[in-house]
Amino acid sequence: MTSDGGAEDSPGQLPGIEGIVENDSSKSNRISGSKAGAQDESAQREFSTFMAQFHSGPDPQIAAIFAETERHAEDNRLAAYRESLAIRDAQAERDQSFRMATLKHSAHERTIVLYGSVVALVVGGAISFRGNPALGNPIMSAAMTLLITLVTGKLKFGE
Repeated sequence: MTSDGGAEDSPGQLPGIEGIVENDSSKSNRISGSKAGAQDESAQREFSTFMAQFHSGPDPQIAAIFAETERHAEDNRLAAYRESLAIRDAQAERDQSFRMATLKHSAHERTIVLYGSVVALVVGGAISFRGNPALGNPIMSAAMTLLITLVTGKLKFGE
């Protein structure tokens, strides 16, 4: 025993729980000074006995079972995380292929409109120069408006 009432331990070890509980119980008895102090002391002794039984930890077999259970749970979490990543990758691939198909479709539409407006501009000019400007000028005007709108990016498809 040491001078403070705790059990003497070898260097590098923590004092046992019995010494800590005895020290705490003597302080609480001095503070309270009532009949409840004796009940507190017996309850603390029971608690220290209970903790001393379980303070050393589980036996090796139970520890191995706990470790295997924890390892199994971690493996399951890892498998679930890998599966969620695979699902996310598949969804990202589907989204990317959809965006690429939409972009390709939009590019084809823009190409068709571009060729159509160039043809309309040429036809409107030809009609205008052949002697019918009342028909050729509005066709050229519409074709130029369509070209300018297409080039500036204000022409939206599929929205």
